Amino acid sequence: MTNFLKRLSMLVGFAVLALIVGVVIISFIAPDKTQSNGASPSGNTTPALKIGDAFKTSNLEIKITRVEVRDTVGRTWTQSSAADGGIFVAVAYNYRNITQKPVGTNPIVRLKSPDGIIYDPDIDASIGFRSELAANEKVNEKILSDLNPGIQVNGAEVFEVNKASFNPDTWKILVKAGGDFEISIAKNIPQGEAKESVPSKQGNDAAAGTISDTASAASSAWDDLEAPPKSVLEKYYAEYDKAHDCWIAVNQDQPGRYCMKIDRKDKVIVESNPRYYLLMVGHMVDEDGNEASTHAASGLVGAFVFEVNSGVIKMLAASPSISIGENGQSPADWELVKLGPADYWGWKNIDSGGNMGCMSSRYSILAPYGTGIKDLSDISAGFDDAGACTDQNCQSTSIDSKLQVDSTSGSEKLYPLTITISGKAKGKSLEPKKWMIPFDSKKWKYVTPANWPIKVSC
Repeated sequence: MTNFLKRLSMLVGFAVLALIVGVVIISFIAPDKTQSNGASPSGNTTPALKIGDAFKTSNLEIKITRVEVRDTVGRTWTQSSAADGGIFVAVAYNYRNITQKPVGTNPIVRLKSPDGIIYDPDIDASIGFRSELAANEKVNEKILSDLNPGIQVNGAEVFEVNKASFNPDTWKILVKAGGDFEISIAKNIPQGEAKESVPSKQGNDAAAGTISDTASAASSAWDDLEAPPKSVLEKYYAEYDKAHDCWIAVNQDQPGRYCMKIDRKDKVIVESNPRYYLLMVGHMVDEDGNEASTHAASGLVGAFVFEVNSGVIKMLAASPSISIGENGQSPADWELVKLGPADYWGWKNIDSGGNMGCMSSRYSILAPYGTGIKDLSDISAGFDDAGACTDQNCQSTSIDSKLQVDSTSGSEKLYPLTITISGKAKGKSLEPKKWMIPFDSKKWKYVTPANWPIKVSC
């Protein structure tokens, strides 16, 4: 009897042990159904997330706010078009630090096809899409710094895919953040194009076959009552100097105060809507507003592009203090020119200066880029070293040029430049020569070509 009880006790012990081991194994392999808001890493069986659903990781709350299918993205000056047979899938999202400590990792957003291929973003298209987002979606996510507790930031990515193979019912947004989270885009995805992506046929025909020096009939001056310059300038400049009738600006690149005045203001009609271009020029002044130029100081230019909606100014691009010129003076009498087929306009001028008897100049082309204004040219426009000659046998150089924007070759994002060069080099006359300079869309600039004859040698 005693041996029977011992054997029975041993069997019961083994059974209990087996039960415990089974429970532990099941707990390891069973899916976790406690993810907040239904979020789960890819491959789990919990319901898929949808656009607008917030889900949490250990340190972030993340939400895909918008997904769009587009042929083009970006404003006219950052516009990207999908390749033939392709489309863009644009994704906007936000995320918030839900911990009590700074977080140094960002979620990674990708596009996933039904066969498991993961697509990386198109960098140029992503930059373009970010430039058109409204203020509440403006991309401000931290790249180099931590995200502090409670702070929410926005992000956006654009993916280029084959149009024939893309199906929003089967493709998903993949978010990598302490796990892989899949967001369904079925029946949530609007399809369309950017508001400014396709210029009207009339606008294209008007521009075709012309080489332009200045603003065409498509632009005109505007009435101050229509778009008051003061409403723009008071947001960017320190004060208005009534005695000198100018706005006071402080140069960020070098110490100094500048008296800024309107050089020109233009209105361009884009898709039946007026767009305003305002160009300011300034010279260095002292605290009393009197001219205080020095040879080493540059001048200052301010450039603004905006629209007015129901009396409210919507700034599209602005750079209130661009260093340009010398002796504390900026070039004046700028010209507004159409630079590209998609109603992309900018200002051109020649920036000149001298030193030790030599005079040199370069072309400056200011145009919107993102939310600011960028100089698209580093091309020399002229050179003269006659003032540096010390005897009558000196073989001087004097080269001049004339620039035109050539809209007859409109296959690129921006029209090429045609520059005609004439003059003499080291005493010998030059045969006038015409140069065609294409736009470099990767550098977003007109780049000086190899063997460019205008070289500053003083």
